[in-house]
Amino acid sequence: MRFSRERVSEFEWLSNPTICYFFFRLLFKANYKDGRWQGVEVKRGQLLTGRKSLSEEFNLTERQVRTCLEKLTSTGYIDQQTTNKYTIITICNYDSWQSFEDANDQQTTNKRPANDHNIINNEREEIKKDNVDSIPSTEQKKKKEKVKKEKDEKFEEVWLAYNKKGSKKDSLEQWQKLSDEEKERVLPHVRVYVSSRDRSFCKDFQRYLRDKIFYDVIVKGNDTIYDPDKFDKTNEYHPTTDGIFQYWNDERQCLMFNGYIDQLNDGYTDDTRPDGAKVAWSMYEWIWSSRTKQWIKQND
Repeated sequence: MRFSRERVSEFEWLSNPTICYFFFRLLFKANYKDGRWQGVEVKRGQLLTGRKSLSEEFNLTERQVRTCLEKLTSTGYIDQQTTNKYTIITICNYDSWQSFEDANDQQTTNKRPANDHNIINNEREEIKKDNVDSIPSTEQKKKKEKVKKEKDEKFEEVWLAYNKKGSKKDSLEQWQKLSDEEKERVLPHVRVYVSSRDRSFCKDFQRYLRDKIFYDVIVKGNDTIYDPDKFDKTNEYHPTTDGIFQYWNDERQCLMFNGYIDQLNDGYTDDTRPDGAKVAWSMYEWIWSSRTKQWIKQND
């Protein structure tokens, strides 16, 4: 299915990647002709589904699915008919999303004579030949195996950091559904998540990955100890400040701190604080060493 460029350019949720992805996946899943499923009529441009199944298939949380459905319904892109067993989603103006090229291709196909089967068979033979020619070389196989091994090693690292809680097999399946950018977020979040609570209160790892908990802010007591939007860049220091004992000095690019050193709470743990973070305290400047996990006094 090729989409109408005009319709795509007018889609008002283009700037929202989650809703955009969700809607075009619905377009691909919708029936291209009328049909039935277990006695239920499902017309062209409709699909019979449920939030949970969409969540699993699209690799989104159920909350994200619910939000997408609500936004698309309120703006007139889809319509929903919900029962206690399933939901029928209708793509509004389904035909308008197809390009004229698709329509012309379909008309041309319907007019082809029977002897065109010879042409089709020849094309199939060419495809078979191309498939044989495209068999990867030994060197290509080795590169793919190396990449796969590196990905497996990264999973093993996060699996161990999570203290092996849950099903390793199910966790690996959820891990493989993540994008590379999401995988990079997991390990630093896991280290804080696991250390901030009792093991019994940690979700099984497959659920942690499935629900994408690594996007959540981690709070302990009244303090934010990990914010993925701030702390995912290890070369930048974004301390939490309370305005009384500590504040951020833009000119000196460091945390200005008053009080006792054991009162310092910059929102980081010893494992997540970036190397080279600076604090001005007690007339001295202190630099954080991630190797020794200590503040080193300067200009002494």
